[in-house]
Amino acid sequence: MDDFIEWRPTAYSRSYWVNTLGDVMSINERGTKPLKPQKKFNGYVAVNLYNNKKMRTFSIHKLVMETFYPNRPAGSVIDHIDFNKENNNIKNLRYVTQEENLRHTIDAGRKPVKAGSKSPASKLTREDVFKVVIMRKAGIKVKHIADHFTVSQTVIHDVLSGKSYKCEGQEFKERFSSQQ
Repeated sequence: MDDFIEWRPTAYSRSYWVNTLGDVMSINERGTKPLKPQKKFNGYVAVNLYNNKKMRTFSIHKLVMETFYPNRPAGSVIDHIDFNKENNNIKNLRYVTQEENLRHTIDAGRKPVKAGSKSPASKLTREDVFKVVIMRKAGIKVKHIADHFTVSQTVIHDVLSGKSYKCEGQEFKERFSSQQ
């Protein structure tokens, strides 16, 4: 598949064909007609396909990959290598794991890595982390601290050991040691 443009029928219906550049057309008794893609709210482009008078919307990158590489690995996602969601050329698409997709995005500098309280998965705020350390230094048991913040004891142990919330823990240690 160098610069050769190949057309194949979609798995959804043989009335619709897609090519290696991401173009989609309908083929019926009246002839052929290129379909105009519509940009969806998430930035991907899609087309509406009809089968037995029922309409379904398909993202073009999925149509391309499902048509030319139908054996999608379990748990994989489709990656736009150049990050352009409108570039559905087969050379710009690949199956990757969600982790590989995120790593590709981070390595390209397109998504900052969020750690500690800035992470969307964070259970504690920056101030909570400081309070955890102060409470533990005051002799309060880990179980009671965990109950107070409604987190597991493992989360509290990870904060105290520096395994998680490293940035906040380091800042706290610097602030705490300068006050003594």
